[in-house]
Amino acid sequence: MLKRVTAAMHERFEKMRNELKLTDQQTTSVRTILDETRNEYRTLRTELRPRFEEPRMKARARIRALLTPEQQQKFDALVAQQDAQHDEGQNRVVERFSPSFLVLASSSIASEIYRFGAWFQNFCNYQTL
Repeated sequence: MLKRVTAAMHERFEKMRNELKLTDQQTTSVRTILDETRNEYRTLRTELRPRFEEPRMKARARIRALLTPEQQQKFDALVAQQDAQHDEGQNRVVERFSPSFLVLASSSIASEIYRFGAWFQNFCNYQTL
């Protein structure tokens, strides 16, 4: 999956570079800008993540309180499995929408895509408690 994402990001960058006929210096500068932007998105996601975690953890605790001890053990195993899968792919939302796409899209479209991606990732987490 990561190889496909990386290849797609490279392909989008190359298309932009070729269509704009960027010089070597411009290409280097644009790559730097996109790398910095990717890091800014990662930082932002790291800062916002706790705000998404709190309601999820509350929901899990409320559900767990309703279960019998046997059900709680199974629930805990399911949650652990889901968390492992989530941790494995936690960067996918931002990586899917590369900085080159987000920079080139209008700011309102980019922010909506980013918010939807974060929302969708959390929605999937709730569905796979």
